[in-house]
Amino acid sequence: MHEARRIQFVVTSFSYLQGLTAVPYGLALALAAVWANSLTHRAGAIDVLIVSLLVAGLLFVAWLASRYYEREYGRALAAPPARRIDWVTSLAGAALALGAFGLDVSYDLPFSAIGLVGASALLVVYFRAAWLATGKYLLYYPALAAAGFLVSILPALGLAGWWTRFGLRSQLLAICVVIGLLYVVAGIWGHLLLTRMLPRDREERHV
Repeated sequence: MHEARRIQFVVTSFSYLQGLTAVPYGLALALAAVWANSLTHRAGAIDVLIVSLLVAGLLFVAWLASRYYEREYGRALAAPPARRIDWVTSLAGAALALGAFGLDVSYDLPFSAIGLVGASALLVVYFRAAWLATGKYLLYYPALAAAGFLVSILPALGLAGWWTRFGLRSQLLAICVVIGLLYVVAGIWGHLLLTRMLPRDREERHV
């Protein structure tokens, strides 16, 4: 039974275990925020070109990582219920992130709405895996989510302006750096978990 659940977990969460594909996205978010923070003038065409090339390079690295996983571990085709969950959560997450961004740039809130959404996304991944595979997996996701929640409410806890201690000009930029780094950690952790749980092969796996 334990082996069957382990296989079910790997198949249903295979995309989240391909952690090296997530690392470039987290780095792109964090580095874009650092770049925006470093600007002392209105961004010009050269500035935009440089950061665009950097982000494009990181996305290319993510693509290379996905090819690596397909070559070394094969493909895992999740069942339709899992794919439907992913579609719904992705669309809902995108809508919430857009709304949260609007709140953060429009109002001086004692918390970061975008940070709360980003942390919630990590928590959703954990509950998704636990529900689909009927077990406790990806326990590092709740830990990372807790860190994201805590940082997002620091102003409400009496630490208004905490980001200035790190040389950042706004809470939004600071949260983007933090969430980006949390996603990097989640990606690395997921990759290490995959290498322990799944031997390398080139077979296609089905639920």
